[in-house]
Amino acid sequence: MSTFTLKKIGAAVKKNFVFYILGLILNREKKNCTKMAKVLNGSHDSLYRFLTNHDLFIPLFPSFFIKMANYFAQQKPGFLIIDDSAVSKIFAQCIERLAWVYNSSTGRPERGLCIVVLAWSNEVVTIPLTFTWWFSKKVIEKEHYKTKIQHACDLIDQISGLVKFDYLLADGLYFSKDIASFLNKRSIKFLMRCASNRKIATEDACCEQIKNHPAIRLKRNQHSKKVLATYGNEKLYFIAQKRLNKNNEYENVYFVSNIDLPHSEYIKTYGGRWGIEPFFRTAKSYLGLSHCSVLSLEKQANHVFAVLFAYNFLQFEKARLKLENPEQALNDLRELKLMDLIRRLRSFNQLFELFA
Repeated sequence: MSTFTLKKIGAAVKKNFVFYILGLILNREKKNCTKMAKVLNGSHDSLYRFLTNHDLFIPLFPSFFIKMANYFAQQKPGFLIIDDSAVSKIFAQCIERLAWVYNSSTGRPERGLCIVVLAWSNEVVTIPLTFTWWFSKKVIEKEHYKTKIQHACDLIDQISGLVKFDYLLADGLYFSKDIASFLNKRSIKFLMRCASNRKIATEDACCEQIKNHPAIRLKRNQHSKKVLATYGNEKLYFIAQKRLNKNNEYENVYFVSNIDLPHSEYIKTYGGRWGIEPFFRTAKSYLGLSHCSVLSLEKQANHVFAVLFAYNFLQFEKARLKLENPEQALNDLRELKLMDLIRRLRSFNQLFELFA
């Protein structure tokens, strides 16, 4: 992680950075340089110059967010969440590495990019720490291709030892033999959803898919059950949970963990994973995560990190004012006079020593 700080960046570049963040917060329309400049009565070029300084800012942003996470960890311990999301670019044609990606919000593939995000949360605040692009095999050279699981491991290694957390939560997409081995070797506790067709082996030499394994099969009056079993070379806890689905019908869902907890605690603990969903909602609907139309992937990355920064500022304001959600913090900031908003942003920056 870079130890370079914004104190070594020129005043004009810092101003462009602050200008861009203000544009993301105040502009209620499409978050492109032209429309953000209009609402700020400023220059399109100054906003665009922030995007061109990706080589200065991209190495810095994760260290800012880690500092913020450690600040909130003093108030309440936290955990990590890994998840991904489509960044739709429906009308774009020439953005670097543009491809068809599945958008879970709409339930269909769309032209766009895909980000894998690592966040820290203590259920009071959720702080996106860093992200990386995921590209399909159709748009990247075979020798450079990585799965989302491989990207997740890389992101975890990036922040290892730099931020305090108790465990990692992730959707079933991220569970594999490789990540279980990766996390166990690093003594990282985890809890993930698990596909029902994974084969597990118990001590009685019974090797079956989870949904058919007698050791974890739920009886009529049982709502949850746990078994210690081997998957690949790792011994893990597998949990079956009966729940009502959206059709008001009972279904079984499965979890996997290297943490020994009572049955009910797994479900309660896994609920913390939903802390990343408000980030995706707010980033897309209010902060223009998908709006940037520059062609360069590096400039696109600078925009994404700026959105993460703006969201973390909203999280800080939400916690400070004891608001219910980041949208309330956004509305509160939009009601301020511009100079008062700038003072709030400067206060936030100075607290975490982001710039002098």
